[in-house]
Amino acid sequence: MNEARGEFGWHAVMGRTLLNSSLAGDNGVWTGDVDLPTADRSKYRLVVEQYERLPAEPTKPSNKANPFLPVPATRLVHTDIIPLQAGLA
Repeated sequence: MNEARGEFGWHAVMGRTLLNSSLAGDNGVWTGDVDLPTADRSKYRLVVEQYERLPAEPTKPSNKANPFLPVPATRLVHTDIIPLQAGLA
């Protein structure tokens, strides 16, 4: 396994992009811009990950007044992997 490219040989070609959320009727919609590579796009995948924020127990006391006060944490709840096609603009 090539550690620099991860377990499956993938590596990031750009950083993370935070999406904006809004409501469209009763549906949640997330939008954002992603710069696609100009090389052969059939070799790339777009990975979309959804995290939720939740309170968690601190791994070390973070508050002297109340050392057991929950701290914010994130948890991965969903991942989509979308193969890119050569003709995308």
